[in-house]
Amino acid sequence: MHPDRLRDLLDRLRRGDVSVDDALERLARLPFVDTEFARVDTHRALRQGLPEVVFGLGKTPAQIIDIVGALEREGHHVLVTRVEEDVARAVRAALPHGRHDAVARLLWFGPDEVPIVGKGTIAVVSAGTSDA
Repeated sequence: MHPDRLRDLLDRLRRGDVSVDDALERLARLPFVDTEFARVDTHRALRQGLPEVVFGLGKTPAQIIDIVGALEREGHHVLVTRVEEDVARAVRAALPHGRHDAVARLLWFGPDEVPIVGKGTIAVVSAGTSDA
């Protein structure tokens, strides 16, 4: 669950807009959502400041679509790495709001700019003639 969504849930509970049972049901899904083939960590953003990144290599389009859906339903932006071109095309056919970078082999489901939260920033640097 995204921290903003948790705060909103607690505010709605305090105001009486949601019942204790409904709030408990939502919180019971923390920290994981189990799909047929993956255990999706929906609590990572609360612990680490960023949601889970999906390793796409070896996953089918249906699996990626399911995982992305589970994370988006919890209010997360989603980064999928190591995505082959044909898989990316199939995923984007089902989820056209995603963006694909063929060179980086990434799928991104989120805004163009993401605010930096937490203690610092991270630079991902990759180089070398062996990069494929």
